[in-house]
Parts: sequence; C-alpha cells; structure tokens
Amino acid sequence: MSKLHVKPSDETYVIDEKKSILENLRDNGVYVKSSCGGHASCTDCIIKVLDGKESINGPTFDETKLLGNVFHITKERLACQCFVNGEATIDISAHDKRSDEDRQQAKNRKNRHGINQSKKKI
Repeated sequence: MSKLHVKPSDETYVIDEKKSILENLRDNGVYVKSSCGGHASCTDCIIKVLDGKESINGPTFDETKLLGNVFHITKERLACQCFVNGEATIDISAHDKRSDEDRQQAKNRKNRHGINQSKKKI
C-alpha cells in the first residue's frame, strides 16, 4: 500500500502503484493540468517532489528529454511519468484550476475578437 502526501492541501491518498501520480490524483478528484493526456509530450503536469524521491521511479527518457537532467537541483518531475512504490510528498501548488480556466477564457476572448490577428500596413 503506497501513500501520496499532497501539498499545499495536506491531503494524503492511498494510491495504486500501477498508476502514475497524475492518474492517481485525477482518480481522487485532484486537479493537475495536462495538455497531452499523460503521454510525456508537454510539461504541464510538472510537480515538485518534496520527500520520498527514493519511492518514485527514476526519470524516464521522455521526461529527461523534456525537462533535462536537473531533477537533483529542481526536484521537478512530470506527474504522468512518476509511479510511487512506498510513500512520497509532492507539491502541486503550481496547479490552480481556476487560474488555468481564467487564462483559457481570456485567450478565447482575444481569439474571438481578432485581437491576435496582425494588422497589415499599406
């Protein structure tokens, strides 16, 4: 039985070791942004590992390709590539559903009104 402690909410979840952190968080109703659906082709699901890195698998080739080989400095990983076998603590404070929705709505408004279209000078 593996456990995942999540900051800043201070929630603890018993998780499925066969599922990624991203999948486990979503199964528990926790929002983590991901544009690629968990296929390691974006960096949206980035999390910070605060404790228990020895309980998380090492970075995959795809993850290293996207983030570089700096985990030992930044403590950042892709939630879609991390599997916990034991106990770990992560920080997901960078993932705020409301902020992401507000940003997307503003972007949609700009696109709808043609603000992003460049003007041609004659």
